[in-house]
Amino acid sequence: MKNKKNSTIIVLSIIIVFVLLAAVGWMYFKQSTQINEVPNSLSEVNNQEESSNFKIAEPIVDQMTGTVTNRGATPSITITSLNGGEMLNQNTSYTLTWNYSGLNNSDSITIGFRTPNENVCWVGKTVASDKRYSFIPNQVKCDGSISDLKSGGQFRAQLIVDKYADGRGVADTSDSYFTIKTQ
Repeated sequence: MKNKKNSTIIVLSIIIVFVLLAAVGWMYFKQSTQINEVPNSLSEVNNQEESSNFKIAEPIVDQMTGTVTNRGATPSITITSLNGGEMLNQNTSYTLTWNYSGLNNSDSITIGFRTPNENVCWVGKTVASDKRYSFIPNQVKCDGSISDLKSGGQFRAQLIVDKYADGRGVADTSDSYFTIKTQ
């Protein structure tokens, strides 16, 4: 009888240990897979303490069309040719080219040429997806502090994404000056 009682105590002890281990395991599993409440807006996400080092990009609203664009990538534009060091003749056609990311194909780009003393020749607008602007220096008409490019000199190309012209800085300028020869 004593052996049966001892056997029952041992079996019950083993069962209690298994139940306790199962309870601890379940609590650990539940804690490691717990799903937090889904935020209702980007501002809720950006205001959470856990996300203080990570911000989700706010959607961009085109003021003209009302089109909303969610962007994961930081918008950028980069000049790839006429990036400095070139010698341009007055009567020859040249092409300014660029790459972009995080922009809509239809985003408007303002194109200009800057002198070392920051005078500017704004030559026109195009859309991001064109990825090029062709011109003949002696035929360029400018808006800005320079009326044309006929007098030649050193210039840097400049591209500005119009909807970011409010100071958010989505623009690029040639890495160094190129030279337009006088006639």
